[in-house]
Amino acid sequence: MHTTLTQPCRAGNRSEIPDFLLFTTDNCFFCINLHNIRPNTHAMNETTEITTDEYHIGYIRYFTLLCSEIIRDWWNVALLLAAALTIAACYDLRYGIVLLLVVFVIIPMLLFFVFYHYALLPECLYSVTPKSLVIDKQGIDCMAYETRRHILKWSDVKRMTTTREACLLYTGRYTFFYLPYEAFATPAERQRFFDEMVPAALRIPDDKQPE
Repeated sequence: MHTTLTQPCRAGNRSEIPDFLLFTTDNCFFCINLHNIRPNTHAMNETTEITTDEYHIGYIRYFTLLCSEIIRDWWNVALLLAAALTIAACYDLRYGIVLLLVVFVIIPMLLFFVFYHYALLPECLYSVTPKSLVIDKQGIDCMAYETRRHILKWSDVKRMTTTREACLLYTGRYTFFYLPYEAFATPAERQRFFDEMVPAALRIPDDKQPE
């Protein structure tokens, strides 16, 4: 059996796009209406990726954000302790010595511990490493030093917050991956990230996404 594609046909002069394709065989012919063909946008979206420009942030910027998170949760405890030691020092100067030890010895040691504890976590390491990112609906891959590594799954993201400069993806209470807006090549890609990738990260069903 031989099949032949004939000249595309138009039903009228409405456009330059053909309306029909005619296929003929030895014994019959059939017609395909081109206007009934639609692309599989769902499959296209599943394979969509966003590749960012190369970027990195400094350790100081990352740990400033980290310390601000910790202080926001624990400032009342520190203030209560400082007030108690200050009042006690008014009656006994030895409590003043304890207050000085807390300020100049214990607090720096705690900051040192926090720095090295979080500096060794992947979220911190890949935030401050010079890199570009490949973002899809499975998670985030890091392209650094000519090596691609999968560093973050959306299923590991517990919450997300945004600032004026960046999006923070939290995998723990104080553990977050820093993704600045300036890493996106265009505003359109940044908008795609919020429209397509963020719902995947936060497990928002398609029917619950805002229009």
